[in-house]
Parts: sequence; structure tokens; C-alpha cells
Amino acid sequence: MRRWQRWLWWGLNLCLVGLYLWSLTETVEVTLSVVAGECTAELSGRHITIPCGGLEDGWFGLVQDELNGDIDLLWSPLAWLAQRPGWVHIQLADNQGRLVWQEYFARSRLDQTWQSTRGEWNVWGDELRPRTDIASLQRPLNIANPFTLSARIRRPDETMGLLLLRSDGRTGYAFLLLPGSNSSGMWYEWADGQTLRPLIGIPFDKPFLSELQIWLRHVLAAHQGALLVLLAARLLAPIAIWWQKRRTPLNIPARSPFYASRVTVWGLRLSLLLFSFALITFIARGVLEGIPHVQDSLTYLFQAQTLARGRVTAPAPPLPDFFEQEFMLVQGGHWFGKYSPGYPILLAVGVWVGVPWLVNPLLATLTIALLVALSRIWLRVQGEKRASHRYFIWLAAAFCLSSPFFLFLSGSYMAHAAELFWGTLLMWTWIRGLTYPIKTPVISTPFPKSVRTSFFSPRTLWFIVAGIALGMLWLTRQYAAAAFAIPFILLSLWATRPSTPRPPLPASSRFLASISASIRPLLVLGFTGLPFVILLFAYQFAVTGSPWQDPRLLFWPFDRPGFGADIGLGSNVIEIEILDDLPVLVRVNDPTLPPRGHTPARGLHNVIQNWRQLNVHLFGWLPFLTLAFVWLAFMVRPPERLDWALLGAFLVLLVAHVAYWHSGIMYGPRYLYIALPALLLLTVRGLVAAADWLNQYTRQSVGYIVMGVIVAGLVAGNLFLYLPDQFQVHQGYNFISRAGLDAVEEVAVTPALVFVAADSGLWWEYGQFFSGNTPWLDGDILYARDLGTTANEALITLYPGYHLYRFSESSLQPYP
Repeated sequence: MRRWQRWLWWGLNLCLVGLYLWSLTETVEVTLSVVAGECTAELSGRHITIPCGGLEDGWFGLVQDELNGDIDLLWSPLAWLAQRPGWVHIQLADNQGRLVWQEYFARSRLDQTWQSTRGEWNVWGDELRPRTDIASLQRPLNIANPFTLSARIRRPDETMGLLLLRSDGRTGYAFLLLPGSNSSGMWYEWADGQTLRPLIGIPFDKPFLSELQIWLRHVLAAHQGALLVLLAARLLAPIAIWWQKRRTPLNIPARSPFYASRVTVWGLRLSLLLFSFALITFIARGVLEGIPHVQDSLTYLFQAQTLARGRVTAPAPPLPDFFEQEFMLVQGGHWFGKYSPGYPILLAVGVWVGVPWLVNPLLATLTIALLVALSRIWLRVQGEKRASHRYFIWLAAAFCLSSPFFLFLSGSYMAHAAELFWGTLLMWTWIRGLTYPIKTPVISTPFPKSVRTSFFSPRTLWFIVAGIALGMLWLTRQYAAAAFAIPFILLSLWATRPSTPRPPLPASSRFLASISASIRPLLVLGFTGLPFVILLFAYQFAVTGSPWQDPRLLFWPFDRPGFGADIGLGSNVIEIEILDDLPVLVRVNDPTLPPRGHTPARGLHNVIQNWRQLNVHLFGWLPFLTLAFVWLAFMVRPPERLDWALLGAFLVLLVAHVAYWHSGIMYGPRYLYIALPALLLLTVRGLVAAADWLNQYTRQSVGYIVMGVIVAGLVAGNLFLYLPDQFQVHQGYNFISRAGLDAVEEVAVTPALVFVAADSGLWWEYGQFFSGNTPWLDGDILYARDLGTTANEALITLYPGYHLYRFSESSLQPYP
């Protein structure tokens, strides 16, 4: 590395460190006003009020997630990669706005007047979370009503809040900031160091600049992780050199039959695929029980069952209210799901054979095979022809197979397994076509003269297969095709341009030649994919009566990309209802409060939630090391153009999802699933680059040993610590279990009509039985909602001769 390059490298990294420090300065203001027995919380331009009498001569306090039995009030930059929230400033003012008391939280010890209490509490969100220890501090108010308590919080990434207590110092109210995918500010009743029950809340929408700081904090934490990997590698290098000198070299013949045998290589490939299929099949059948666990999955299975009978819609049920299920539509005498047909077509094959749960494991196994092929062509295009690099084609597949993100989403009924298969096939065939025939390290020009004479040349056939893959991806998930596949196609055209000058041509000829070289692959791709676009419009016409009507918008008219008050869930108040002695959040729209639609800040917040999940769930590594090797691919040596193409397509995918209102987190950050091949390839690229850098720096061939030790430690941590817990987490995932279906099938005398009690209104109470029905409601067991004795009689008369049962509270009883 030249001197100016070294200075540039250090300068850029210092700038990134400075940017990371700036991202740590994010703050949020919270204000509680107490006037005439009412408490009003103001947060990010919104407010919510509760009655709160009896706070005269009371106390106020702070609440925060507990860490090691002590509350952390200090902001310490030394906690470099695991920054916790902290309190910056708190002040108390009277009704005239005069400052009565304030405190800045610095490195000095707290005032002696603070008292500590601890307890346990529940977070009631869209799902029940385990009980979590929290800590609280409190001190006397020493001021009469009315008054205002305001606080500034740094990085509120954990549950934090303010207390208002009565004179006994034990009971009162807490206003807590609840982070996560559905961030909110919530009023709670408080007693004896813990929350009793939620009262009411508001959405917690941060400004765009704050969301940008949070996103940079997570992205640049991986940069710090990359620097730590380089430091660790440099420290381990002398040990590796010492070990290499002391070990006895293996005397392996250069042409050993074991290493040269094609049979051995193909045997290893087949073993990898069989192991992949067995592992994912175990997850699909043994862990996820071979049933849908998400509303989307129920809909996909219903559509597949319909297509397996040669129809695109089923007849409308005679009494639709008994079979109402989320994302299912009854319109014009037809019953159908809201999703496009790409994945249900594949799932219908499994339904027809009788093993629909086996479709995604098969697709995932084929994806592993494609990933190996993609890694091979990618490394060859990059010019990696050294003997040591030929083993790296297996690394991407190995990382993928150890990824909890890949394993559990592949074992589910979600469409993302098909999305990833078609996306990987597109990437492989498209790059294969652009670089045919491969001449490393110089990439050949598109459509060389030797293959222009025949339209059905090998190169054209690769583009035709790529067009089919893009078309099926479009049928499966249109947004993924537009947000990742199309940017990847355009960026890879730039990345595979000839790196050597062509013979001189007139300017007009050069322009026409460049246009022809770029446009011809796109024309082949477009003409091949066009029938699939037409097929989607034909499907929409058959289902809705209009080729332009997206069925998803019939269920949720706001379910579309964009910004505005009419896009996304616009609820601006979170109310609490008690069902079966449990609090349930109900999101409503209060016209007296500021409206809430989808904004760039909310979109960036969704991206941040996906990024957090990606850091945790992609490899099961330490979060700040998950994408550290992607950083290394661009830090330790000049990246190739194809590296920029992969990174660019991933970044376009992130930006595109800023415009979508929902975070979509289920089995991990599933909206980023199609970018898995790009992330895997860049991770391998970073690993190779770091190993080569260490070899050059130490002038010893120890880079692969050191990096292998580091990666082996990370993978071992995933396999022995994180992944086993995920098997437990996904048992009964999303409140869905097969236990209810098994209980009915073991006891019920067929034909049977089972009324399912769903009093709480939670979708999974009836949803866990919905997959036991057929679209024509002609199975041996029919599951219907229990709508009450009078309403049920209408359904009973339609099914004479059926044995009647009622399923409630995990038990099956004769009806009535």
C-alpha cells in the first residue's frame, strides 16, 4: 500500500469513527404535565392524558431496564459497541414555567435524595414478552400541583420512563417508552416497584434525523467490529506463525486420488445437499409441525389447495362469518386469498402429492446447490484462481446452512423460500450469461462475435433462463423483484463491462456498440419475463374481475408503498381492552389528535428493526460482527465492480423498504431475505480479503489459519449457544401449535363439525384450526367459529348428519 493510500485509509476510517460518535448523541424529550388531577404525556409531538388524582406531596422518579442489578444513568463512550441508553437531563417546573429543580447526569454520583426500588413487570405488546427486571429511582416532589416534569433521554433503545407517585412512595403511574417494531409511549399503573397494567398509549415516532442516527449507529457498529477483527487477526498472527513452524507438514502427493477424484467431489456435493434437505425437513416437520404459523402462510396454503383442484377461486362459504380469517376475501360468490399466485403454484404440487410442508425444504436445498454454483462463477469472474481459493466456493453454502434466518424461514410455509430460489437462480444465470465464455481476469464483452450468428446461442439460453426466474420472482413477490432483482440486473451490467480497451472505432460506432451490448441481454430478459407479467394480470382478472385490481388492496386499501396519511395503519392512539383477564392492545384513530400515516421517518424505523434482526438472526454471531466481514470486503483491498453491484442492490432494497409501511419481521427480517446470496458472497469476499491482507502484512501464509480460527469461533458460538435456543423459540411459533388439531382428530367421530371458541378476537385462536379445512369445506372435519348458540343453529342445519363438537380452553367437548 502506498503512503497516500495508507493515509487515505486511516482518514476514511477516522471519519467513520467520528460519524459513529455523532450517531451516539441521539436524544428524545419526554414531558409529563400534572394539572387538576390529570396527567398529560408529550412525546415526539403527540400527547395522551389520563386521570391521576392523589399526587399531592408525592414523588417522581426514573425507570430503566436493569443491568447487573444497578440502574445505568451514565453515558460512557467506553461501552463502545454496546451503548446503553442514558439520562441526560431532568427538570421540574411549576405552573408558571419557573424552574424548581434540575439535574444533569454526568460522571458525578447521584444526589443523596434519590431512593432505589426494584421489581418486575410485563411488557404487553402485540405479543406477550417474558418478565424482565427493571430498576427505578425516586425522590420527593416538594412542589404542589400543577407542575411539569421533563427529561431528555439519550438513545432510548430500551424500555425507559418517568414515574409519578403518591405520598406513600409506592403507588402511582409510570409513563414508559417501549421500543421495537411497534414503538409506543404507554401509561401504566405502578405499585411496589412494578407496573400493574397498561392504561393507554400513543405511537412513538421519532424524527427522521434521530432514526438516521440510530441506523448509522447499527451500521457503523459493524465497521468497528471489522476493525476489531483486523486487530484480533494481527494479534493471533504470531501464534499461527509459531504453530506453522512447529507442525510437521503433511506429505500429500500432488496428484493424490482423494483430492483429484471427481467422484469424491460429487460425493461431497451430494452429501451437502442431503444433509441440507434432512436438516430443513426436520425443522419443517419436527419443529414447525408441518402446519402454517402465520396468517400469510394460511392464505398461501388455501390458495394452493384451490389451485390443486384446477381453480383459482373456491365457492363462497354459505355463511362466511363462521369461516372468517385474516387475508381471506369473499367477493362475488368467490372465496380466495389476497396474494399473487407464484408461490401457491409451487405449493399446489405439494398439496397434490400430499406433502405441502415438503415444498420449502426442497426449494431451500436447490437454493444451496445454486449458491455453490453462484459462488463458483462469482469467484472466477473476480479472477480468484489460486488453489487456496477454490475451497471458498463452499463457504457461502456453509454459512447459509448454519444461518438460523435461512433454516427456519425455509422450514415454514412462507413464500420467501420460493423468492430466494428464484432470486438465486436469476443471479447465477444472469452473471453466467454476461460472462460467457469466462476469460479471467479479463471479462469478455457481451455477445462476442463468435456467438452472434445464432440467437439460441449458449449465452442467449442463459438469459432466457434468467428471464424465467425473474418472471417467477415477479409472480411470487413483485416488490422483491423490483427492489432487488432489477437493481442487481442493471448494476451487474455495469460491473461486467470489459476491463480492457477495445480497438478504436468511430464515436458513433462505439456508442451503438455499447448500446447493443447492454440492451440485447435486457431485451432477451424482458421478452422472456413478459408472459409472466401478463399471467399476473390474467390471474387478477380471474379473481377480482379486473386485471388492474390487486387483491391485497381489497383487504387493506392502505397496503401499498408510498407516504401519506392514507398509507399504512393510521392509528394514533393505543387503547387497552381486557379479554380473559389479559390486556390486549387495540389501535384506534382519534380525530382530535394529530393524524398518523406513513412517513420517511417511520419507514427508516422499519428498516432499523429489520437491520437489528439481521444482525442477530443472520448468522447467530455477536451482532456487531455479523456484517463486519462485509465491511472487510471493501476495507482491506480495492473491491471489484461486482462487489459494488452486490452491495448496491442490497442498499437499493433497504431504501425501497423505507417506502413500505410495515416492518414485516417474522422468522427474522424476511423482507431482506432475497439479499441473502449477496450478503453471503460479500461475507466470503471479506474473509478472503482479510486473510490475504494478513498474509501480505506478516509475509507469512497464516492468514487463512487465523481467519479460520476467528470464523470457527463465531460459528461454534452459533451452533452451541444461539441455534439451540432457536429450536425452542420456534416450538409453537406465533402462538400456533398442532396440539389442537391432533386433539380433535384423535377424538372426533367423522364427519364432524367443530365450533372453535375465539372470544378474545386474537387471530390464532381460530387460525390454528383453519388449515384443517378445505376451500370447498368438504373435509371429514369442518372447523367453524363459535358465534353463539343462536347463530350456530343456522350452520348446523346446513350440515345434517355431522357430529357436533366445541373446542374451548384446549379441550374438545360435545356440542352444545
